[in-house]
Amino acid sequence: MQRCPRCQRANPPEASYCHNDGIRLDTVHVQDGDIFRHEWRFPSGRICRTLDEFVTGCLAEWTEARNALVRREFVKFFEENNRPDLARLVPPAEPDAEIALQNFLAKLPSKVKVAPALDVVPRRLLIPNVSKGEERKIILTVLNRGNGLLVGDLIVAEGSRWLRTNTDRIRARAEQPIEVTIDPRGFSNTGSYFARLQVRTNAGTIEVPIQVDANVRGTPFQGFHVTDAQDLARIMLSKPKLGAKWLADGSARKLFANEGWKFPLEGQPLAPSLGAVQQFFEALKLSLVPTVSLDAAGFEVTCEYPEMITRAVTLSTTSKKWVYAFVESGAFWLKPREAVVAGGRQVDVVFDIDSEMMEPGRIHEGVLHITINGNVEHTVWVRVDVRKPFEPWSRRIMKPFGK
Repeated sequence: MQRCPRCQRANPPEASYCHNDGIRLDTVHVQDGDIFRHEWRFPSGRICRTLDEFVTGCLAEWTEARNALVRREFVKFFEENNRPDLARLVPPAEPDAEIALQNFLAKLPSKVKVAPALDVVPRRLLIPNVSKGEERKIILTVLNRGNGLLVGDLIVAEGSRWLRTNTDRIRARAEQPIEVTIDPRGFSNTGSYFARLQVRTNAGTIEVPIQVDANVRGTPFQGFHVTDAQDLARIMLSKPKLGAKWLADGSARKLFANEGWKFPLEGQPLAPSLGAVQQFFEALKLSLVPTVSLDAAGFEVTCEYPEMITRAVTLSTTSKKWVYAFVESGAFWLKPREAVVAGGRQVDVVFDIDSEMMEPGRIHEGVLHITINGNVEHTVWVRVDVRKPFEPWSRRIMKPFGK
């Protein structure tokens, strides 16, 4: 007598299938496509009696199948069905449970093939009439027209200066929207610009060509068309002396005021010569602020009243950039020769010490406040020992007593 593994009713010894429900009675060795001795049931109520139904069910109930893989329930299930060969195929869930499930289902000897299929909609992008200052956002959809998990990378192969995406990873069971942003600040002029976006996945690679027709409208300025502050900076980079002139005579400031742009050096004193161009670039964060060092942190000076002493602080940088500084005195007898200085890679802050403005016979202390590139402030202290003027002995003995 044989009992049905499903309904547990008795059947004749010679029967191959249950006379009541038609279930195969020989379940000692379950073959591909045959009925499991113990069926697999998902929490939704879906029942899987064969290996094909099991793979199809895992693809349809992806989240529950992933959780079962993490809990190692598949190992127990196949062992109970006398299939240790399939139990050995169950991988560890770490580090990525979904990829582990994908690989596991693909290895099972089932007629249901686990293979994602890549598609991208649209396959080509044409964005016309893009103006300066007008960002464009386009949605690109990555589709999985197969089954399983589609994983891969999104790469801007060309046009990275003006094209960016909200993600560089592809991970889709059905579809994944990708936000593509066109930044027209990367356009130098009108015309067509081209880019390539590559979608590289475990189901192959698709390249999406992108064409942007830029209509850059600029403001006439000194014979140039300027669209924004960075555009003006690019012109200054190619013509630094002309840029220094525009900053010095106020033309650049007036342009910003007329266009309603925020002037980057508002409220700041202007460095002389090409130092102003360097200052302008630093304020726009288009140039790194160089590291500037001072050759002296302070001075000790001895002089005789009313002698005038001259000293200097050297500011220098190892970068191939201009150094500029704004100098203020903290004592009336401490007199900088220039309030603003600038020079290529090195500049001297020269100052005079006027002992005529100090009381002789005592020590005086004062400071110089020096503000350099990037509004970095330094304080240089000056300590002066003012000696009384020399008098011959004959003049001293002729003085009245007590004077």
